[in-house]
Amino acid sequence: MITWTLQVYIGSSWTDISNDVIKEFGVIGSWGIRDNTFFDRIADTGEMTFSLKNDDFQYSPDHASALTGWKKGLPVKLTLTFDGVSYIRFYGHIDSMKVDVGIYGRRRTVVTCVDWMDYTSKYPINLATLQTDKRTEVALNTIVEAIYTQPLNKVFADGDSTFPTVFDAVTPKTKALSEISKLINSEIGYFYLKKDQTYGETLVFENNSFRKGYDALTNIPLVVADCGSLLTEAGDTLVQEDGYDILLDETQTLELDNNMNKAYVEYGKNVVNFFEAKAYPKKVDTSVSVLYSLSYPLQIASGETKVVKGNYKDPSGGNAINAQSTTMLTPVINTDYKVWTASDGTGTDLTTDLAVTAVYGTEAVQYTLTNANAKAGYITLLQARGYGIYSYEELVYTEDNTASQNLYGYEPEMLNQIYQQDLGYGKSAAQSVVELEKEPRTLLKTVTFWTTTNELTQAFLNLDVGDIISVKEDQSGVDGYYYIQAVNFEVHPKGVVMCTWLLRQFFSLASGLSLIGCEFTGASTDSIDFGSIPAISNTRKARSFSAWIYLDADPPGNSNFIISNFTDSAGFSMSVHATRLLQYYQKGETFTGIWNTAGSSIPTTTWTNVIVTINSHIVTNAPIVYIDGVSQALTQTSVQVGATVSEEGANFAIGNVKTVTLDYNHPFDGKITDVRVYDRILNATEAAQIHTEGIGGTGVMGGMVFQGPCVRTKELTDYTDLTLTSATKLLDVVRGYVGTPNGAPISRLNP
Repeated sequence: MITWTLQVYIGSSWTDISNDVIKEFGVIGSWGIRDNTFFDRIADTGEMTFSLKNDDFQYSPDHASALTGWKKGLPVKLTLTFDGVSYIRFYGHIDSMKVDVGIYGRRRTVVTCVDWMDYTSKYPINLATLQTDKRTEVALNTIVEAIYTQPLNKVFADGDSTFPTVFDAVTPKTKALSEISKLINSEIGYFYLKKDQTYGETLVFENNSFRKGYDALTNIPLVVADCGSLLTEAGDTLVQEDGYDILLDETQTLELDNNMNKAYVEYGKNVVNFFEAKAYPKKVDTSVSVLYSLSYPLQIASGETKVVKGNYKDPSGGNAINAQSTTMLTPVINTDYKVWTASDGTGTDLTTDLAVTAVYGTEAVQYTLTNANAKAGYITLLQARGYGIYSYEELVYTEDNTASQNLYGYEPEMLNQIYQQDLGYGKSAAQSVVELEKEPRTLLKTVTFWTTTNELTQAFLNLDVGDIISVKEDQSGVDGYYYIQAVNFEVHPKGVVMCTWLLRQFFSLASGLSLIGCEFTGASTDSIDFGSIPAISNTRKARSFSAWIYLDADPPGNSNFIISNFTDSAGFSMSVHATRLLQYYQKGETFTGIWNTAGSSIPTTTWTNVIVTINSHIVTNAPIVYIDGVSQALTQTSVQVGATVSEEGANFAIGNVKTVTLDYNHPFDGKITDVRVYDRILNATEAAQIHTEGIGGTGVMGGMVFQGPCVRTKELTDYTDLTLTSATKLLDVVRGYVGTPNGAPISRLNP
């Protein structure tokens, strides 16, 4: 059974008020992300409510008998204990109280508490100044650290995006949550508060690549009684000095298999068949420009103080712009301001008697001007100089599915990426969401259970927002892996808790997706084109590429491309040449680097694993090539000259290559499956493991940013021996990237 205590921090210590809680009303709490669509990524304010006995008026804040220090804003924490372990299940502060009064009825005070996320919706961030070249987590930290109350703990991932400018449209009324939303949508990440065991609150930022299709179920501890004991090599039980066994800290995963009390299932909701993604490119000045200039002479009397606000404008076009407020130049006499007794700039020069104070914002400057001369004058020159920020026309990408629209109506969604300069992430998201959500499907939204078993009690106490569970419910046909989005709970008098989780399904090879092979014909235009994938095109990192291939015959003189990521000026490829050697090709600014294995190193009519690893950021690095887990000797036939060129915008293709000038003219002749890209170097042990495990092996997953092609498992039969068209899309496991077939490749079941 669970025991619990409710404490309030008064003065300098925690005060236990558990005995004053009216047990039959329970303690009710909730926190997390309040819906489960792709677009729900930021937690709302968490709340907890409870009722206190108030017969002696100790919980009436303004009563003479009130508990000393009892007021709004006090920290509150709910601690639950089970199996000898304590967990802080809610931490926050008192937000409001409802005090019941009158002659009849029970006197009680209903207390509502809120968690740290409440500050983000109220705190203005007008002190945040424009910043340049900041990763997402740096910008988020700036916002969080500006709030007067800090979360007790914080875990932020490194952002995948670096933004040229942030906070360039902040006003005195802008709330922290507004800017957090802009950053999270631009990153396509997650931002939420976790009620962890130790602190009671941990603020979490997940970057764009944090949640992956190969993520495993979250572990929870077994109760002590179910844990095994540590044994010696002889099989004897090891004991402590007090004679008790040394127990193992064993864990299990949670798989709800028709044992929840209630499940809420929806069908037909969340269909998306039109998706618009927007990005907003900007330019920042590299030299000082005049961003504001007084448009007419301004009269100022002797001893008068005037306040003038000037909005920044493009010097060449007059359109409104922003500026780097922290680098604006302090006004210089005679250069930035002048005062004369005549409005045409003649008469007596009064400039030295004008006191000028400038306060710079991101969108305007505010001057305080005082004329200390005995004469009235005219300000004929007043200007602000600094570095302008220029917004270009917004970029828009739309993904729609007319077949879905004709069947189910127009179901649009939009992603506004205020701080993104391009549509790389937005385009991938649009394609993935429309492909996955174009058809109505049965969606599990919430599950509810009571902590009536050890497993379910441990689940409530240890699992939180961002954790992964498995749910199976036979009546609705639900069977999948789910992220917890939000937690709702009610603590009842006898120490039993009712817990409801809001869930968001994700697809993986363990649940919902299946790898599939593709057969390509030589002398064709067969290919699977996944378009631009930023995670693959990042040439600043080490990378590894793996694929299983089945070569039908000796290739012709022109190379057979296994994978490629090309523009006409940049890119890499892994291919098989006429003598059945494996080639890796990497473009440099001046000349391309080419490395070959020995001839006949790739057999025909045999499934073979090929791996290339390289840190191409360092030009002198050579790749390491493994065939069936064995490192190969390489011959370099062309030396790379010049830095590895950015692959931004390159098309990642399986079985061919596509650029402006190369139009699917290097086809592979045979089958390809389980293509993987890692953002790190695979070592020899890992290369051997991938080969040993075979197609679809799960032992080497860390750092994987792409795996495919795959299809939804429920469609596997439909895709068996199917001649693919541009309408029969394929998917990536990791992020749901969408591959579009070109030519007429045929999907094949893997051996």
